[in-house]
Amino acid sequence: MTAPRSFTVATYNILADAYIRPERYPRCDPKLFASATRRPRLVERIIGLDADVVCLQEAEYGAFAAIDEALRPRGYAGRWAHKGRGKPDGCATFVRAPFACLESRVLVFDDGHLADGPSGHVALKTLVGRNDWAVTIVNTHLKWDALDAPPERRYGLTQAAALLDGMLTSAFPVVVCGDFNAEPSSPLLEAFGRGGFVDAHPASAATFNTANGPAKLDFLLHRLDLSSSPRPSPPIDAATALPSASEPSDHIPLVARFTPS
Repeated sequence: MTAPRSFTVATYNILADAYIRPERYPRCDPKLFASATRRPRLVERIIGLDADVVCLQEAEYGAFAAIDEALRPRGYAGRWAHKGRGKPDGCATFVRAPFACLESRVLVFDDGHLADGPSGHVALKTLVGRNDWAVTIVNTHLKWDALDAPPERRYGLTQAAALLDGMLTSAFPVVVCGDFNAEPSSPLLEAFGRGGFVDAHPASAATFNTANGPAKLDFLLHRLDLSSSPRPSPPIDAATALPSASEPSDHIPLVARFTPS
């Protein structure tokens, strides 16, 4: 197979309108949350990422439609996977020509045996190809777990195990990305490490500012059949207000260039 020299992937939790609670963002101007002004800023931010594959989380259908309308003339084709259990959002993946979406599949996590019943969370698995070469891109938003939850009751660990079970035998290179709701030192990320995945961005690159301080919750992971070069991200510290005039979500995007090994 003839592999392309490289390709870029972005992951970005765009903050669903339905989940906005202004009291959670005391440092932010409430005017920044208005959909009529925030959505165009999201579209502009995503266009500016200039990535071959764009993976979004917390994408409501209205946001997906607006982003799709803006990206389609720029050579992108988009797919949207809706979460279950009546949730308003999902994951969206956009692929830019000359790369093409060869196959797209939605994985609904089988986690109904856990304490709170099925989460409704999903992963959008896309086979992206060019020049008789392909890579699997997995876009997901894993469920948050309380730090004191025992391992056997953690949704995120269960969902990570399901992803790993389906990716370790893939004949194609794999990138798995999204909002993992876990930090680099967590058992969840340790599981991906044992599965042969490495992080394209350094562990110190915070992507979210919580009440407890900056945290890295978003990841671009890949197997060693790819090498990666991360694009620098805006620095996040304890005083960083998210969303802001320059960042329309409470997360920042991560972008990396991947090269077949």
